[in-house]
Amino acid sequence: QVVELLYGKKNVNEFLIAKKLNVTINQTRNILYKLLEEGLVRFERKKESKKGGWYIYSWILNEGKGFEKFRGKLSIQIDGLKNKIHVKRSSRFLYCPECKLEFTEEDALVNEYSCPECSGLLEIKDGANEVDFFEKELLRLEEILRDVEKEIEIIEVKNYKAKERRIKKEINLKKDAKKKAMALRAKTRSSKKVDGGKKKVGKENKSKKNEGGKKKVGKENKSKK
Repeated sequence: QVVELLYGKKNVNEFLIAKKLNVTINQTRNILYKLLEEGLVRFERKKESKKGGWYIYSWILNEGKGFEKFRGKLSIQIDGLKNKIHVKRSSRFLYCPECKLEFTEEDALVNEYSCPECSGLLEIKDGANEVDFFEKELLRLEEILRDVEKEIEIIEVKNYKAKERRIKKEINLKKDAKKKAMALRAKTRSSKKVDGGKKKVGKENKSKKNEGGKKKVGKENKSKK
């Protein structure tokens, strides 16, 4: 039920999950933490300033991890069925019609072809029906596995595209930051040149004033003589 609530959604509040399931928040968290241990979900934590600074947890379903685990489980079941089919085809089995117990030929020989439970005579079991059942089940699981493989492929492509977009965004942010830094440096250099020019002009004016004063003093001295 938790997985169904999270499927196809992002950042689902844990209090909303508890409300939908009609269980306590602690029960909801216990379920979510179990799923988290398996890598089937992840969470994002945000501090809520309006509610006394408590952290609010929002949960996201990790679909890719879920399908990978399902694929692993299916693979184990398929291998087990293949092994059962091989054993049933290559070995002979006996069974007790009364106790419904099955024995390999070796075990039957040890018990002198009698049931250890009721001492009844064991009969040879026809494994054709079981093999037929196992083969049908094998085909069903293999079909599910193919569907799961397709889903994993779709998710991988989606994740790859999302990663590409994220990298592109980061590159563009770095470029923008670099442009701003260059513009700021250019502005700083420009302002320094303006300030330097003003200072130089000031010095020239001062030197001219000094020269003018000297000439005036010289003329006054001459007139006195």
